[in-house]
Amino acid sequence: MYKQQSIVYVKVIFDRKKKGGPERDGAVEVRVTYRRKQKYLSTGVFCRPKNWKSEMVVGRLDAHQLNIKIDRMVRDVRWVVNQMQEDGRVDLDEIPHWLDDLCNGCEASMWDFFNKRKEARSYGKGKSVGYRLAYFLEYLRGLGYIHTWRDVTEENVIRMDRDLISAGLKGSTRWYNYHRIFSYFIADAIREGYLPKNPYQDVKLCPDRDNDDSLNHVLTREELERLRKVELPTICLSQVRDVFLFQTYTCMSYVDMAAFDSSLLKEVGGQYVYMGKRAKTGKDFCFVLLPPAVEILHKYFGRLPIISNQRYNSYVKMVVQAAGIDKPVTTHWARHTGATLLLNAGVSMDVVAKVLGHSSTAITRKIYAKMLEETVVREMDKVRF
Repeated sequence: MYKQQSIVYVKVIFDRKKKGGPERDGAVEVRVTYRRKQKYLSTGVFCRPKNWKSEMVVGRLDAHQLNIKIDRMVRDVRWVVNQMQEDGRVDLDEIPHWLDDLCNGCEASMWDFFNKRKEARSYGKGKSVGYRLAYFLEYLRGLGYIHTWRDVTEENVIRMDRDLISAGLKGSTRWYNYHRIFSYFIADAIREGYLPKNPYQDVKLCPDRDNDDSLNHVLTREELERLRKVELPTICLSQVRDVFLFQTYTCMSYVDMAAFDSSLLKEVGGQYVYMGKRAKTGKDFCFVLLPPAVEILHKYFGRLPIISNQRYNSYVKMVVQAAGIDKPVTTHWARHTGATLLLNAGVSMDVVAKVLGHSSTAITRKIYAKMLEETVVREMDKVRF
């Protein structure tokens, strides 16, 4: 009998005081029962009886957010009770004070730690690293269910992955732009003693390259020619087409192209050579300006008509549509297309790696190995028995 009374029960209760009705909200509370004593704790959530089903808020636009708030309250209460039991003394009247300390301390300490680690991890690296880490932390804050260290669980990692899948993100994007970054922060927190366990230890998430069609994000030689020759209705679209073609012929990313400085071109053996460092990785890159790229650069007197990446992407889609190309082209397709054209033209993997700013040919080979069917067909066609 004593053992039964020593168990702490935590339950969600709706409209305990029977004040709810068709035109009046009832309160949602958390009831804690211990040794025949009860303590009711407000969740701050109120709703009509018709909107309360199976211990959940339903039929309201903000139902999801309210249910997250309730779940978080229940989780916090259970955590406080467990801590009290470990200390050997459960005091129901002390639970609100513990909750206040929890809200005022844990959430602030977690985000403060993550922000400090963001600064440390991005220091001395390309600007894009800092942008990616900052973007991820902003995304993490907006989830609504990861607030404190206690929320960094396997369940929430899986929940985050399902949210990303629902948003239409592919395996490699989910891993490299979200999970891998989160796992870095978690590893730092474990090392500093904030977390006892890595939730990624048993939840195996990795880039799904086989189902990722990013390797097919290229234009064929014929499509590129159609893009070059299509008549466009406005000067703006013509400029966007020229910039996209320049990006293709140089294999630069948008960020590196936006920083392109024609005054840094050097003439070597009658050709223009450009050298720089990738903004994303800080790796050196080098390329020879091909004749079509020189022609475009001369057209604009050495200064490309660069616009924001967002507008650039929107206009590129309009240009592609005008050329009758039914593909979801983005600015990054130019880099993939350029690299593929070089490889299919017989340029060595070492040279293409240098043009792209890859640290090794292994990276280049891994990305573009599946894009060389044209070269295979052409070379095999030379064989005669």
